[in-house]
Amino acid sequence: MTFLNAVFSDSSGMIHFLWTEEDTGSTYLFYDQILNNILVDTVLLASSPLNIRFYADFYIDHSNRIHLVWTESNWDRS
Repeated sequence: MTFLNAVFSDSSGMIHFLWTEEDTGSTYLFYDQILNNILVDTVLLASSPLNIRFYADFYIDHSNRIHLVWTESNWDRS
């Protein structure tokens, strides 16, 4: 499963996004950018066992610097 956590555009028009993917046994948090309809390098920020859920967000400041934050918490699937 894939979950989109956050999407923002900076002043130069670059689109930034965070998303979480789950597969058998693990959860992954990724960051990526799109500029001129081209995906820039995808970055794996964190990975954890499947029972951990990521809550992520970011802020783009006036100089287009990206500030990424996330927390991890136990998630009971039952």
